Amino acid sequence: HSINGNAGLKPEVADNITASANLSWRKGRHRFGISPMLYYNNIINKIELVDKDRATMEPSRQYVNVAMIYQNVARFRTYGGTLGMTYSYNDRLTVRPAIGLLMRSGSNSLNTVYRTPEANATVTYADAWSDVTFSLFYKYNGRLSRFGLTSDGQLLDRSQGDYHLLDFSMARSFRAKWFATVGIKNIAGVTEVEQTSRGEASGSDYSPNLPVGQGRQAFLRITRQF
Repeated sequence: HSINGNAGLKPEVADNITASANLSWRKGRHRFGISPMLYYNNIINKIELVDKDRATMEPSRQYVNVAMIYQNVARFRTYGGTLGMTYSYNDRLTVRPAIGLLMRSGSNSLNTVYRTPEANATVTYADAWSDVTFSLFYKYNGRLSRFGLTSDGQLLDRSQGDYHLLDFSMARSFRAKWFATVGIKNIAGVTEVEQTSRGEASGSDYSPNLPVGQGRQAFLRITRQF
């Protein structure tokens, strides 16, 4: 990795508007909930970590997986929303799905709007017989717009590919104060996604793989509450 600072950064100024609501109700053993949220951000001189042009780096550093530098984006906007839902039966089975849409545009891309869909879901079941709680977590990260920097200091648009994450765990308490959790993270084994460049200023596309995870991992955690 090569992460570089920038002493010439301008201060960031932003306006933010967020609106959200939470609604829940119960019907017998069934419990329902819904949580919508909308947001808007308008940022002047946004400080963003952008991909650095490899041609401006020392030859020995040009092939690192991640080469980035902090840079100002003169005008930057993000807006979108999320919708979360909850369903629970008998306070043992709980399902929490959510969807979202992020939209962003910057002055460097002539205010072109890029859209990124997102989704996640958590399913939890507390088994009465074994006293074990089973949990399954899923997340989808849609294609995300990013920024790159050319050798002459111009910002260009880049795109990070979409990917999926899936985790599973089992947890149980012992003697009230001891807790044990075992599970698998990143079951799909995602370690990196494709990144492509679409900026005319670069003269050609550059598409290294971008690391996003450490691969599949099994874990065991034991904790005690004091």
